[in-house]
Amino acid sequence: MIDDIRKDAESRMKKSLDALDTAMKRIRTGRAHPSLLDNITVDYYGAETPLKQLGNISVEEGRTLTVSPFDKTLIPQIEKAIMVSDLGLNPSTSGDLIRLPLPPLTEETRRDLVKVVRAEAEQARVSIRNIRRDANSDLKELLKEKEISEDEQRRGEEQIQQLTDKMVAEVEKVLKEKEEEYAEMFANPYNAAERGYVDEVIRPDQTREKLIKVFKMLENKVDNLPKKKHGNIPL
Repeated sequence: MIDDIRKDAESRMKKSLDALDTAMKRIRTGRAHPSLLDNITVDYYGAETPLKQLGNISVEEGRTLTVSPFDKTLIPQIEKAIMVSDLGLNPSTSGDLIRLPLPPLTEETRRDLVKVVRAEAEQARVSIRNIRRDANSDLKELLKEKEISEDEQRRGEEQIQQLTDKMVAEVEKVLKEKEEEYAEMFANPYNAAERGYVDEVIRPDQTREKLIKVFKMLENKVDNLPKKKHGNIPL
């Protein structure tokens, strides 16, 4: 009986860890990944259907997701589902292809992301501790019904506590990895460029060359603004 309670608690705690993993994958990091759209559902003939079942989701140029619906008539519904989600993405449709550009992260965004992952981790901790409470309550009920002894109850509670400590340690590991990942995004500019968070890193010895190139581009830029009818002096 005690073993059954422990196994049930372990199974439920693992589900809490799985939920945490899913939540972490949903959090936008500035780099496109199809899993960002895992929780998007679309009204398909009256049934809420996962977007990934309604089209092909791909990555384009590192920071853009593309959705190619199997049924092109669903494009308006897909756009709406994406816009009302909490992902903060603005779909842009060209023909039969929906593009979802991910804006690059800023330092302020990184701080916000850290707050979000910490909140998700805390939710996982609370869930695991609630499962511990339920398991201990079941043990007390067995003792009350005289199906186990007090020594067996104590051993059972110790096993549940060890299991709880193990699962909470897993939560802390996931949280630490995410915090380090977000810190690394901004700590090393070359890593940031490789991951697509910035467009390019210019070395000091390249600065003059790059500036000359930009100035020449601006010098050759043609002003196509229409002429004004009235010669008002600009302020």
